[in-house]
Amino acid sequence: MIKKIENQLKGEKNFVLYRLPGEKKVKGILSDVDSIVSISKFSDLLPTCEGFLFAPYNFNLHPSFLICPKMVFDVDIPSDFFNRILSSHNHLSNSSPNKDYQSAFLACHRKLSEKEEINKLVLARSKRISTNEKNPIEIFLNACTAYPDAMVYWLNTSLTGTWMGATPELFLSGNCQSMKTVALAGSQSFVVKDRNDLCMWDEKNREEQNLVEEYLKNKISSFGNLIKTDGPFSSQAGHIAHLKSELSFSIDKNALFDFDHAVGDEDTFQSCAA
Repeated sequence: MIKKIENQLKGEKNFVLYRLPGEKKVKGILSDVDSIVSISKFSDLLPTCEGFLFAPYNFNLHPSFLICPKMVFDVDIPSDFFNRILSSHNHLSNSSPNKDYQSAFLACHRKLSEKEEINKLVLARSKRISTNEKNPIEIFLNACTAYPDAMVYWLNTSLTGTWMGATPELFLSGNCQSMKTVALAGSQSFVVKDRNDLCMWDEKNREEQNLVEEYLKNKISSFGNLIKTDGPFSSQAGHIAHLKSELSFSIDKNALFDFDHAVGDEDTFQSCAA
């Protein structure tokens, strides 16, 4: 399995590996510098554009790149690989809280509490960890196993550096007549047996998830028509549970890029992203 991917990536410096939620197949894109297109807004993407889009929340602060393929491939992940790896992920490691992070959080919280201008704020931090796994392909495949319902990716180009991650959040999918997005927030250890049982969620988590849901509903109403909302319900992401609602809507194709830009580029959404 690992050898197959190594053979595909041999000598390549610009590539993307990704595994879509629920799938047991890794997809790969091989590219080169000349095939990586810098874009400044979603409307730069033509209907004929194909590739892997690497984009930040704010187009004005950071560059975005469309990684166009010179070659694509896929590799099946055998079931025995999942079974073997799962046996080594039967517990969570406990790390002591970072005192610097706690201090910064409390200081920030005090200032914001005085102003009362922000309904929800999610702070991020960087953390260095060590691992016994030296092969990045194995780390990527382990992530595929640990997060079967997430979008798992590993991206490496000379323009972006190396990025690897797993996200349970869907940004957009579908066509203009039938679009779908999700409002996901709230976090705790996964102990849910019935995804519709919300008794385990306290008021704080429900309120945080509702802020994201209402934000997206407002954006949808400005550009399209909300068709249906399912949820909120409990959703598993590895060892973590989140609250999630699924929003279905339609939108005029001429307004699609404006909607993408509005949802993905506003500071208010960044403060709501869990």
